[in-house]
Amino acid sequence: MDHNDIVAAVLDGEATVKRLRREDGHVWLMPHNPVYAHTSGSHAAILGNVVAVLRMP
Repeated sequence: MDHNDIVAAVLDGEATVKRLRREDGHVWLMPHNPVYAHTSGSHAAILGNVVAVLRMP
């Protein structure tokens, strides 16, 4: 995964979608909502890139 990709990841058994940030040898998972804090990605399982979102009515 590359810096600034949107990824699906598993943290503490929970799935989440975050923006991946690589900075100074560290991996961070950044939420889109600024109310939430960023999370260290060192213990996350990155499942893959998010390439599309389908919304069902």
